[in-house]
Amino acid sequence: MILVMICLKRILKKKRTPYYIIYANRWDGEIKLKGLDKNKTYLLKGLRLRKLLGDSPMLDVKFNDFILLTSIEIK
Repeated sequence: MILVMICLKRILKKKRTPYYIIYANRWDGEIKLKGLDKNKTYLLKGLRLRKLLGDSPMLDVKFNDFILLTSIEIK
């Protein structure tokens, strides 16, 4: 697998909802989402819905080109 570029950043924060975009030619592995509260739980929308704990913000993903993620605080 050749990694061309990986760039993780919050691109928009509207109504306290962070959006993340990750760019890579091909990616199959873990990424770490930054900026989440360690004491909260989030519902993550992207390829599929999943729960993510703020104190453990590691996410295993597989994608080509880019992925757009939205995290919604549920606790």
